[in-house]
Amino acid sequence: MPPTERLAELGRKAVLIGARKGDPASELLRKEFDARFTSWLIVLDGRGELLESGFADRAGDFKKKETAEKCAGPFLDRVERSLERKMTLQNLERRWKRDPAAESAFTELVERYEEMAAYARLREFCEKVASLPGLPAGRRADAQLRAFVTRPREMDSVVGTPEGKEQYIVEGEGLIAEHASHPRCSDAVQALFMGGYSGRFDVPSRTAAGVARLEAIARGLKEPDPLRNRIAELTRLCDAEMAKLRGAPKGDPASEGWAAAMLGDAETTVRLLSQPPVANSPFYQALVKEAQEKLRQRK
Repeated sequence: MPPTERLAELGRKAVLIGARKGDPASELLRKEFDARFTSWLIVLDGRGELLESGFADRAGDFKKKETAEKCAGPFLDRVERSLERKMTLQNLERRWKRDPAAESAFTELVERYEEMAAYARLREFCEKVASLPGLPAGRRADAQLRAFVTRPREMDSVVGTPEGKEQYIVEGEGLIAEHASHPRCSDAVQALFMGGYSGRFDVPSRTAAGVARLEAIARGLKEPDPLRNRIAELTRLCDAEMAKLRGAPKGDPASEGWAAAMLGDAETTVRLLSQPPVANSPFYQALVKEAQEKLRQRK
């Protein structure tokens, strides 16, 4: 950020610290505040309690002289607003601990976690709430679904591994079957698709397999309509996302190969992702391996 009089004035109100990416302290800060990127804003009050945490420069504007000055004003506005806050994150956490059954305390704390992109804390909190004895069934379901939806958004989420995705799918299908009539279940359907079925070779087939499993559960229910409505949502979502991939611009082999892999087009996946610049990428080559296996099964 370019030095300005306003920045100097802010420096007279608060201590300003910048941590470089290579500084060991930077990694510790990322873990403590669930910071997913190095360009992250953290604002503490005089007691060291958290007032603000979140993306500082999502678009990378501070790295360019021509855009840094333009973005400095809104950024400093944000810092000054956070310094005026009366309730720190720890205040909200203490208030909830005093009365865990209070829905307003739960809601305000969830909203602050969301605002700060503190997704690991949010998931852990929702899991804790879901385990409270005597909690009404609707609120327990709400907490369980919130925790599920949040997991893929965490830094270094386990959903980023094939094993983690499989576990996530099993959990998600169970939650959706159990809480199909809950208003928050639509969010879980989207999270299941994006965090579970999507991002791997042949998304339509993976989604269809999930639909078949959910449909088998629905056939055993006395009231299957809520679950069948969620199944229909899942199918529509998959169709819409695959239509976007089919209509994506052409010209970049890596992007085209990625789209082909998601669509389950084995021949195109192998052809496009077996060449530079992705020929040595373990991630892309895992897609190639799956595509090759599909071609072998056809023979």
